[in-house]
Amino acid sequence: MGQFSKKVRKQSANKSRQVPRRSRRLSMESLEDRCMLAAAILDGLNLVVTDNDGVNNEFSIRLSGGDIVVADANSTFDAAPAGWTLSGDGHSISRDVAGFSGSITVNAGGGDDALTLDTTLSTFAGDIFVDGGAGADQVVVEEGATLTLTVDPSADIDLQGGNLTLAPEL
Repeated sequence: MGQFSKKVRKQSANKSRQVPRRSRRLSMESLEDRCMLAAAILDGLNLVVTDNDGVNNEFSIRLSGGDIVVADANSTFDAAPAGWTLSGDGHSISRDVAGFSGSITVNAGGGDDALTLDTTLSTFAGDIFVDGGAGADQVVVEEGATLTLTVDPSADIDLQGGNLTLAPEL
């Protein structure tokens, strides 16, 4: 019985000699910016892309492998509208161009925004409407593109050798 109590006492003594833990300071790490674009189909036909955060967008619209692709290098889409597919990184939405007969409207909101229209759009039959909103905005038509485009009158248009017909703002 005496040996058993010595072992217990010895364990208790070791516990009392434990080194106290150092306290750690709590810190916060900021997350990446979550600027989201909204995309919706209106009237069951027309795509409307809207920047609700007022960031500097770098939009592009192009045809790729039979799909029409709407992208933004600086923001992600919150979801894809019906009939469209959201890319893995969230920066673009796409759909089969043969199944799309509507128009595309880009409401860029605040910020210094750019919209690049690819030469592949020369075969796109739909209309593209752009409202740059506040900021120094520009629409870039790549060389070789022939488009008819309705733009906000405050936007700068860089044709880079493309052809552009301006329609009056509706």
